[in-house]
Amino acid sequence: MRKNGGWVDIIVFDRKFSEIIKSALVVRNYLAIVWIVAVSLAATSLVLSTSRIQQRLRQSRENDLMARFDPGQDPKIGTTILLPRIDALGRSLQVDHASGPLLLIYGGTCSECSAKHISVEKIRGEGYSLVVVAYGGEEESLPKAALQRAGNFRVIADSKNILIRSPNAMWYPRAYLLDGRRRLLGMQKAPDGFDAFCHCDPAKGAIR
Repeated sequence: MRKNGGWVDIIVFDRKFSEIIKSALVVRNYLAIVWIVAVSLAATSLVLSTSRIQQRLRQSRENDLMARFDPGQDPKIGTTILLPRIDALGRSLQVDHASGPLLLIYGGTCSECSAKHISVEKIRGEGYSLVVVAYGGEEESLPKAALQRAGNFRVIADSKNILIRSPNAMWYPRAYLLDGRRRLLGMQKAPDGFDAFCHCDPAKGAIR
């Protein structure tokens, strides 16, 4: 009986040990899930914090530009605006003087920041001889969406910041309307006036 009892004790112990192992595995899996959730929450929090920091830096930069903005430095109507002969893809910026006005947009200083301020896909080109978007920086930093836009759309890299100094583009996006000889016809007057300006009817001269 002792031997049989011994086997029974071993079997009972083995079952209890198996239950302990199973419980330990359940606890381990639970802790693993908790750890994954905690890491995910921490990563999400970090992304949100980084996004907020970038937003604050961008806002601070815009506020700084606006603080330095002097409307008295805006070019006078009729002033010739300097533009290169070709864009970043080698497409001509020359237009027929009778083909309609040219819409010039200063898009910003870097692809990541400016992409949040201007959507090149939504800029309509009807009625304009060309729609030219200029970005500050080198050609390597130009947004892909801008480079992929075809038709009468052009994109240039303003590496020497000529468009900041000449037409007084102290915020972005800022839009200007030029005639076929690059002479200024009108310009966006305030940062919140971009949509109203760019969606005007150039044929009717509805410049705001």
